[in-house]
Amino acid sequence: MKWLLTQISEGMDIRTRQGLLNALAGKVGKRMDTLLIPLELLCCISRTEFSDKKTYIRWQKRQLNMLEEGLINHPAVGFGESGRKASELSILLAKIEESESLPSSTGELQRTECLRSLREIAIPFAERPARGDLTGEVCHWADGYHLNVRIYEKLLLSVFDILDEGKLTEEVEEILELLKSTWRVLGITETMHYTCYAWVLFRQYASTSEQGMLQHAIDQLKKIPLKEQRGPQERLQLKSLHSKVEGQEGSRNLTFLQSFLLPIQKWADKQLGDYHVHFAEGLLMMENVVSVAMLSRRLLLEEPEAAMQSISVTDRDQIELYISSSIKNSFARVLQAVDKSDTRHEHPLALLAVETTKLLRKDSTMFMPILSKRHPQATIVSASLLHKLYGHKLKPFLDGAEHLTEDVASVFPAADSLEQYIISLITSACGEETAAVYCRKLVPYQIESISGTLVMRWLNSQLGRILGWVERATLQEVFKVFPCDSAMFT
Repeated sequence: MKWLLTQISEGMDIRTRQGLLNALAGKVGKRMDTLLIPLELLCCISRTEFSDKKTYIRWQKRQLNMLEEGLINHPAVGFGESGRKASELSILLAKIEESESLPSSTGELQRTECLRSLREIAIPFAERPARGDLTGEVCHWADGYHLNVRIYEKLLLSVFDILDEGKLTEEVEEILELLKSTWRVLGITETMHYTCYAWVLFRQYASTSEQGMLQHAIDQLKKIPLKEQRGPQERLQLKSLHSKVEGQEGSRNLTFLQSFLLPIQKWADKQLGDYHVHFAEGLLMMENVVSVAMLSRRLLLEEPEAAMQSISVTDRDQIELYISSSIKNSFARVLQAVDKSDTRHEHPLALLAVETTKLLRKDSTMFMPILSKRHPQATIVSASLLHKLYGHKLKPFLDGAEHLTEDVASVFPAADSLEQYIISLITSACGEETAAVYCRKLVPYQIESISGTLVMRWLNSQLGRILGWVERATLQEVFKVFPCDSAMFT
């Protein structure tokens, strides 16, 4: 079952085990983790053990690639005066591959000679002092951490249930304990293990959408030690590990933690940047994603600032960015819905006020309890922003309102109701005294003041009309009492 979980055929598993036993034969006292494994396998496993030549050539190519990747392509320790030997090693690897295209006797002779020379060069490479430390550690069979980490990722995949990829296998603890024995071979540290394991679990969640996988990933993120909790040797090793990523802005050098955690954080930021859509029916998932975002941020903030300009803000600042982004996106969708709706019987701004109130009520009751755990003023941020967004739409209408009309009678009460609801939310979130400070920062709609002006203007208009009626009525009465008869003056 184990060979099936790690995607290794049963035949290949048997050949590898036998090859490693043959490599250890006669080497009493030599640890398995000091062997240059791909080289030993090339020397101990013959072509006759494979069913066909094509399979053998493919296997041999894989071992040669691992030697090249581990010893030459990404050295953690510089070659120094051994630079020429590195070139020779590359030539030998190419000649071994070339030997398969030569006649049988000639090819076998070339392969044997090249393997002997390869051992003489590769072993000293593998045993260079590791990363300048004085602990006696060596680089082992490979110091290219890109390869080592990829191998370890593959090994970690064995923790998943082969019948249900959304669950961990029952033997997960035994498997993890077994994998721990590879740490020395692959140069894996505690920090690297928890980081890789969190990444593998997160990626499994992305492919299965099983909440359990995301929770397991969070558990591993919590276990990743902060810089001050790591030993000096581990800090030195992690500092030496880098990878280059090509993006729209050109190439970028990333540390070990950045290469794993930045994609996770980017995904979490995207989800939370429109939480009204992504978590409309999944509040538990939102809480987990917030945890992922904050945990990865905490770890990344300790990384070199040159590559981390995008996360230089505090946790509270980031929560405000999530609120701002999602509120703006949701308000834009509300605007589109209002534009498309039938507004013959209600002014669009009145309908917008009603829909904005609904949006704010949903935001404050569903999402703010989660975000308030990280930012106590989250509700105030949300309510203040919606007040501002609606205010921008309302202002042209207020500026153009000169008389009491049906539109004014429709919009003003709705806008005032929204503003009063916003103020009540702010007050309930922080108390009356503190609320007064936040409310002074709002640009008031001034519905009451403008309404009073319009009412006075209407009253004056009505009073003018009444006076006009009275004046005309008085004149008519005068004409009745004193009719103009021209005969009286003749």
